[in-house]
Amino acid sequence: MRQKVILLTEVIQGVNVKWTRYWTAEEKDRIRPKLRKTLKHYPEFQQEVLKVGRTRSARGRRPKDDDIKRSNKYYIQLNPESADTFTISHELQHILTREKAVDVLAMTRSPELIRVDGSFGYIDIPDEVKDNLEDYRQVLYDIAVDVTQNQTDCPAAKEFEKRIREVVN
Repeated sequence: MRQKVILLTEVIQGVNVKWTRYWTAEEKDRIRPKLRKTLKHYPEFQQEVLKVGRTRSARGRRPKDDDIKRSNKYYIQLNPESADTFTISHELQHILTREKAVDVLAMTRSPELIRVDGSFGYIDIPDEVKDNLEDYRQVLYDIAVDVTQNQTDCPAAKEFEKRIREVVN
């Protein structure tokens, strides 16, 4: 009887992805395309080791600093059932920034990474936009890029929320 070999480390988009031992082969097969799609927009992680753990408590999360110190400086946890490209982008952005503007900064990577179900972690998005996200994806991206490149007196997240409300009003 042949056993299926489960790889704990593999290269995805030039990033050395180290899976925790709790991932099943099927779960990794579900997440791998989402990781591939997202990591291509994060060249900062090229040649680095990204530890990917599992969580059931949220779509994704950034472990506490104590967990990170024990394991790896680049460590995220993803829910194999619900994590999407925006979740991955959001968690990678936490590694890079550790700010509440993470949602806005995650949107600046690519419109294709913006979550299509209309839910966002920290950002207040009008219902009109959430309900018609396919129509607003490019607008969300354009505003995110603009507010992060042309800083105003408002923090990026606050300025983003103001600008997206202006689009629908």
